[in-house]
Amino acid sequence: MYLDKYKDIEQCYGGNLPHMHQDGTTQYVTFRLADSLPATKIQELNDLISQFKKANPEPWDQETQIDYWKMIGPKSERLLHNGYGNCLLRFPEVRKILIDSISYYDEKKYIVYAYIIMPNHVHMLIRPLGKYKIRDILHGIKGFSGYGINKLTCSHGEFWMRESFDRLVRSEAAYEHYMRYIISNPRNLREGEFALYVREE
Repeated sequence: MYLDKYKDIEQCYGGNLPHMHQDGTTQYVTFRLADSLPATKIQELNDLISQFKKANPEPWDQETQIDYWKMIGPKSERLLHNGYGNCLLRFPEVRKILIDSISYYDEKKYIVYAYIIMPNHVHMLIRPLGKYKIRDILHGIKGFSGYGINKLTCSHGEFWMRESFDRLVRSEAAYEHYMRYIISNPRNLREGEFALYVREE
């Protein structure tokens, strides 16, 4: 369930974010709506990322990746919680399509331990099963839900930001940290503007 330092870790460097996968290891993931950040804020993040990459050429070792997330993670989280964009996930009928997409392969391709659907982004604790990889799982969830939501809202184009944030869960303490973060996320929202799920033990 947690990272095994003796097993292989698959690393992929695509877009602005490094991605890692280890078979059977739980991951904390964040994905967001395509309009969740204005162009000026995206440029701020990209400038910060470029500066870090210039100072730390890829590929990165584990310590460098941790330093990267300590810098980028909190800043991107703060920006997402500012509520930019149309925030379509605040509507129950839109969230239902996403919830159905998440639950469709639960216990078949992955185990979902928790998620919080915020107005413009999603946090999730999820463990791929077998040889399924997190990038393929998220591609399916985002593709199916994006198609359904665009159909519901008579919209076209990208619904989700293409790239997602993912981190391998390294220990029980890390798992509990992410779980507490997910549960505490909607503290500034009104009831009905979010959806929280925590798997029963």
